[in-house]
Amino acid sequence: MQDDERQALAEWEATLPYASYYDLLGVDAQADSAEIRSAFHEFSRNFHPDAHATLAREDRQRLEHVFQRGVEAYRALIQPDLRANYDSCLARGELRLTR
Repeated sequence: MQDDERQALAEWEATLPYASYYDLLGVDAQADSAEIRSAFHEFSRNFHPDAHATLAREDRQRLEHVFQRGVEAYRALIQPDLRANYDSCLARGELRLTR
């Protein structure tokens, strides 16, 4: 992994506590399921750990952390009932879905 890629990954990881699920996937709150699915596929191309199997352990752990949060976002936004619950959480200032 190049230094600029390593820096970009570190920046992604640093934004996780402050990013909504919509921010993580790069979609707006009115996005339909097709847009969410497409955004997640793009996210996966960039962050899926299997696509970066040769990374150093520290870099791979960062990548896995970012990817796990993206999966969490996708699962919440793609299911209408979870998405409604998430939107309620988001309105209260909670960036992650609480169960």
